Amino acid sequence: MSEGRAVVKRSMERGLAMDIANAVVAYPRAYVTLSCEGHLYTMSGNDAFVDHLRYEVHCDVAVVDRPEDIDEDVIKIAFQTPEAEQPAALEYFERLFSDRVDVMTSGTEWTDFIGFGSGKGSALADYGRALGVSPDEMMAFGDNENDRDMLNVVGHPYLMESCNPTMRGINDRVRYVRTVEEELHRLLAE
Repeated sequence: MSEGRAVVKRSMERGLAMDIANAVVAYPRAYVTLSCEGHLYTMSGNDAFVDHLRYEVHCDVAVVDRPEDIDEDVIKIAFQTPEAEQPAALEYFERLFSDRVDVMTSGTEWTDFIGFGSGKGSALADYGRALGVSPDEMMAFGDNENDRDMLNVVGHPYLMESCNPTMRGINDRVRYVRTVEEELHRLLAE
């Protein structure tokens, strides 16, 4: 987003988005979110999850009764499940949808569904083209599988020391940092 408008936006095909969202709704102990340009949507029935999204994650949340009630294009779908249950949920949804979307972890409780070619890396490259900034001039910080594409695109990739072990050594340019703030302070002091 820039000045209130989308600079780069790739949406999922609506039927696919509804298939994924409804499969997550039907899965036990998985709480779905659908990211759209205007709002982050979730389903009614779990006030604690809605409060978490609004007051801890600070999202502009809209609550609907079912995915079909959303009248915006869906950009990304994600779900939260208890940490101990995430590996089984990830495996289940990979079997169902990995031939149509990228299914990847985004922390120890979150799993993302992103359209092929619509990840952070391609979006960042497109955004850079719109601004006249090459990927070699960009830096990005990441910690999980949903950051892999982005960290392979930018010229200055940073991984958190506490990153998912599957991310270690993703490319020969990556630097490891303890916190984003510490690294930015270090870079600005140079």
